[in-house]
Amino acid sequence: MSILKVDLSLITPKFKTPTVIATAKLSILDGVVDGIGVDSAFAGVFQLDTGYFWVAYMTPQPDTEYIVNTFDGGLFRCYVTPEDYQLDGFAISTTDLSGVPADPQTISVIVTRAI
Repeated sequence: MSILKVDLSLITPKFKTPTVIATAKLSILDGVVDGIGVDSAFAGVFQLDTGYFWVAYMTPQPDTEYIVNTFDGGLFRCYVTPEDYQLDGFAISTTDLSGVPADPQTISVIVTRAI
């Protein structure tokens, strides 16, 4: 058995910094997204069904290697599943605490990627 020796001084690590690329606060009233506070990275938000929202980017992402954090304050579950990440946007699912699709009054969204 041989041991491979590596001179660590020859390796230059390439660190990436997590950077917020988009934020939004959605207001939902009677099953309709009636208000949205966003930065310029989002083109819009559409409700596709009860507890299911599509968030579209203004400019498509280069890949799906980004992280979406969603929250409403604790009364609902807000989440994005891996298959809901797309280049042009993502889908947010929301349920009540028993798992039934439901619409919260607000959803806050933060999208981060390593740059």
